Amino acid sequence: MGRTLAVRQDIGHLEPIPLAPEVEAVHIELHAAGQPLLRIEVPVQGDLSGREVTELALEQLGLRLFLRTSRLLRRPRFWLQAAMAWARLMVQAVTVRHRPSALAKTALAEAVLALAGPRPVNGSSERALAAVIAEVQAAAATTAPAAAGGCGEAEPSRVEAVARGTTARGMTDRATTDRVPVLMYHRIAADGPPGLARYRVAPEIFARQMQWLRQHGWHAVTSLDVARHLESGRPFHGRPVMISFDDGYRDFHDAAWPVLQANGFCAEVFVVTGMIGGAADWDADYGAPAPLMDWAEIKSLGSAGVRFGSHMASHSRIASLSIRQIALEAAGSRAALERVLGRECLSVAAPFGEGDERFVRIARACGYKAAFTIEPGVARLGGDPLRLPRLEVPGDWSLDDFIGCLQKV
Repeated sequence: MGRTLAVRQDIGHLEPIPLAPEVEAVHIELHAAGQPLLRIEVPVQGDLSGREVTELALEQLGLRLFLRTSRLLRRPRFWLQAAMAWARLMVQAVTVRHRPSALAKTALAEAVLALAGPRPVNGSSERALAAVIAEVQAAAATTAPAAAGGCGEAEPSRVEAVARGTTARGMTDRATTDRVPVLMYHRIAADGPPGLARYRVAPEIFARQMQWLRQHGWHAVTSLDVARHLESGRPFHGRPVMISFDDGYRDFHDAAWPVLQANGFCAEVFVVTGMIGGAADWDADYGAPAPLMDWAEIKSLGSAGVRFGSHMASHSRIASLSIRQIALEAAGSRAALERVLGRECLSVAAPFGEGDERFVRIARACGYKAAFTIEPGVARLGGDPLRLPRLEVPGDWSLDDFIGCLQKV
């Protein structure tokens, strides 16, 4: 199928997958007892070893389902490998406290991978993909647009104060939660093409929404806060909310940011780095495209406390891009933002919400710590920080609709 190779394998007999040079993705259909079990699509830059195929299956199925369907539990050699792994882990755990159940799970996973073969040293798809991304990052770093006057960091105390937002009324520092809603906006504007009304919130409505959040004790967090909590499993304090904007329209600078500042909130804007200072041409079918922020405005907002993430470079549909093109845009847009703002860019949101498996794996290899989708839902502890859901705030919502959505969190 084009540059994608389709392969069918039995979960109990996973094998290496040799690949022709022109293949950029592999679609693996896993079967168990002759019945379809799972489909995996993964970007590749070289052959997949048996161990890599097994790692993919483990990642997607989880250890419990993998063991139940693969019939490994019937093999004496598997139990020998598990016993050896358990003994090694017990020795390592003498000076560190570990739950026995966690050690047992680790031992079983190690036994699965041991039977799959040694970790590949040469020809590894992950290594080859990392080499491509490193090449792209090096090229992007030398061609990224420079900001006039240098790239200064925002004053740390100012950034931290904005990021904390307001203190939750009636709450103590001990009040915690395992979830955080991520609000998704596009434009904050009073008028525009009728066909895009869903993506346009009127300034006065937006102001009332932010006032309600402040009055009811919500405080704004960033993507890095969310990723750190998800990685560590540490609960959030109070009522956290992340306020995000896609595309980087100029009305964020003119209309949204003054409202956010007035209410003590920070925000995160995902910008299309290859179209900075231009217009949202992807909206041209609906009418005159709205203007986008330029680099000077982005740098000024960054100094004031706004966080910026990547919305890729061309606002293209991910499905239409090759592996190399995705890597070029993901790495290049990150390099451009880092050079202008003088700080790490660790968040990304795919245009049109097309964060497929190829995109996620490349985003991870590019060093992104958080990736956002348009899947409805709230981010929760234990979730994947590279597949974070968001709550879209449509333009036709009343304040009651907005409140009702937040009260369900």
